[in-house]
Amino acid sequence: MDVRDRRKNTIADIYVNLPCKDCGVSKPPSPCGLNKCVMFAEALLDGERNVHDCPFMNKEQRGSIGLVLDEYFR
Repeated sequence: MDVRDRRKNTIADIYVNLPCKDCGVSKPPSPCGLNKCVMFAEALLDGERNVHDCPFMNKEQRGSIGLVLDEYFR
């Protein structure tokens, strides 16, 4: 798998663990400062945001995303 595919798959793995409210679309600005959850997933992977920047995630979601990020950066 090339680097772009791996990145794309990891963003998808992060995204499925997000609450997917896209809260910045309907009521900008969102708590995380981004319009869509997919943008937040990208920002998590890039180290521009952390899991606590989304107040709608629960502990389980944060833990799952942490595991995805750990695997990516191994």
